[in-house]
Amino acid sequence: MFRRIGSSLGLAGSLAGCASVSPAPTVNPVACATAPAAVERTTGLVVEYLGADPSDPELCLSRRGGKPFPAWFGVWATEWWGARDARIALRTVLYGPPGTVARFDTNGGPGLHWHETLINEGVEDIPLLGRRYRTQRIAHEREGFDGNTYHSVVTQWREIESGMVVYQNYRHISGRPELVQWDPARIVEPRPR
Repeated sequence: MFRRIGSSLGLAGSLAGCASVSPAPTVNPVACATAPAAVERTTGLVVEYLGADPSDPELCLSRRGGKPFPAWFGVWATEWWGARDARIALRTVLYGPPGTVARFDTNGGPGLHWHETLINEGVEDIPLLGRRYRTQRIAHEREGFDGNTYHSVVTQWREIESGMVVYQNYRHISGRPELVQWDPARIVEPRPR
């Protein structure tokens, strides 16, 4: 079940030396990153952005490490548990004003239950690789229940104009597995429109 709640829980990732998040008015971010573009992570993984699926503008096509990765708004893979609810929640949060919160639960079987909370944390200009990026900061808190002890907060900075995730912060709180933290090593800008 999907629930929309209008106030922020105050979850935050941090980026040292950045300007604070501005309480800017609602922005109109790109649903899918424009092609061709790429972000090479410090882990060595390259995310290639291929644009939107021609049949659905919210279904973003990309390759991660050379493997296809179709995902709603480029964030939630269509094959992951809760994909239908995630699509609705992401749409609500991306296009809502700062502070917009959306919640739903995912169920992957015994011991694999999570409360999912997505939050629009506002607009932020962040310095990366010698350039400033105007981004929309989206936090995703995942907290296990029914015997699942996993708890984390992943914050992504999506460039508003291109739709690329240019930076991500991962805060592990408890349980397994721990995700790999990354910084951008190289950003390949999409061609001008």
